[in-house]
Amino acid sequence: MMEFVNQLRITAKPTYSTVKQNSVSALSVLFVLVGLCGCASLPDVGPFVNATNKARKSVQSAAVAVEVELRHMGDDENAKQLRSVFEHRNKAYDALFEYSNSLQAIVSAGNKGAESAEKVADSVKELAGAVDLALPGSEAAIGLSIDAAKFVSNQIAIARAAKSLEQALVNADFAVQQIADMIQLDLKDLDEILVAANRAAENKLVFSYSDFLKYRTELKLKLEQYEFDEVNLDQQLKYAQLLEATNPEYQIYLNEQEAIRKSLRAGQALIFATTKLAEEWSAAHTSLITAIKERRPVNIDSLTEAAVEINELIRKVREL
Repeated sequence: MMEFVNQLRITAKPTYSTVKQNSVSALSVLFVLVGLCGCASLPDVGPFVNATNKARKSVQSAAVAVEVELRHMGDDENAKQLRSVFEHRNKAYDALFEYSNSLQAIVSAGNKGAESAEKVADSVKELAGAVDLALPGSEAAIGLSIDAAKFVSNQIAIARAAKSLEQALVNADFAVQQIADMIQLDLKDLDEILVAANRAAENKLVFSYSDFLKYRTELKLKLEQYEFDEVNLDQQLKYAQLLEATNPEYQIYLNEQEAIRKSLRAGQALIFATTKLAEEWSAAHTSLITAIKERRPVNIDSLTEAAVEINELIRKVREL
């Protein structure tokens, strides 16, 4: 029995070679696990590029739709002005799309430290230059651009000095956010063109019906004059009938007025949606940077939904 126990002890005792082999295997597994955790692949930027392209096309479609609404107001002059102004917005979104493409190429190349940081900085610099050319040259815009340009330039320099792709992107995001803010402010200015066009269209309508509206006003005053005059009921009836006879033409006037105001509401809704789209792009960019840092998939649902919302709004406007 004792000999059997001793034999078990000898068999169970690990040899040096066995320990060494097991240790090497354990370390190999550990290094693989560390490699998997620390060197996870960068996320695909493709969805962000696609969403930016959809946003760009939505803005182009919105520009055409708003111009159509201005022409419905009978204001060809402001429609031409808006087309010219919207061309700048289209160029701005073209620049965003080109930037997203360059970003995809940089991220796809992997983290190459200072080299990646340099490319990120160059990409943002090109975006800033393209958007600056796209923005109109009003005095207010120039003043804003000067301050914004200083900030963007500083952030680009900080991004260029980064030692990694992730840090460069984080620093560059501040510059990109400033650029996106400029696009948003620029889009909101379009509302002024619409309001001015609406005012001009309504004034023109009122002028064309001025004699008729004056006549209706006089009839109302006469009717009020005899409203409580029991002696002159015949006069009251006379003016009531005359006023009633103007109702069909007055309804035409009201319909034309409502058509002008409907075009204003449609145009403003499109501009609001376009401005919201710029905000969503800005948020999506920050989300993209976070996704790259954390090595997780990019979520651009809100940006895609905003682009779809514009297209749906355009469809509804065309059906009115």
